[in-house]
Amino acid sequence: MNARNLLLSAVLIAVAFCGALFAGPFLEEEGPIVQYRPPHVELADNQQMNVYYFHGNVRCTTCKQIEKYTVEGVQQGFVLPLGQGKMQLKLVNVEEPENTHYIEDFELITRSVVVELTENGETTAWIRLDRVWELVSDRQAFTDYLYSEIDRLNPGRHHG
Repeated sequence: MNARNLLLSAVLIAVAFCGALFAGPFLEEEGPIVQYRPPHVELADNQQMNVYYFHGNVRCTTCKQIEKYTVEGVQQGFVLPLGQGKMQLKLVNVEEPENTHYIEDFELITRSVVVELTENGETTAWIRLDRVWELVSDRQAFTDYLYSEIDRLNPGRHHG
């Protein structure tokens, strides 16, 4: 092998190695979300926060990833409000007849994550998290976005 071919082989091996290192979150082992700081959610006795993941009968790989990151983020970031029943995580198939009203209720265009605040069982505010589709390839950005949108509806949020 001449020097040029040897150098070319070394470069190709280096590029392949770097590609493996920076291939993204789908190749790395994913542990608990510990570096993210979820907001402290403060709800009155008559308030509840719901985080919905709306899906259909057919679920693509991206849809499953959005569901996974939503479930992990909520379950790991909001243990206390979930345990107290102040927050609920709801996975809802909008193709089931009893759930089709959600399409109109939350102006759903596609499979979505929605955060809802209720008082006395009535919806007072909600946010549809449309950016989950663009952030699904970055677990940290996805979770940060989820937490920031939950905080936007947080009645106990300290402004300033």
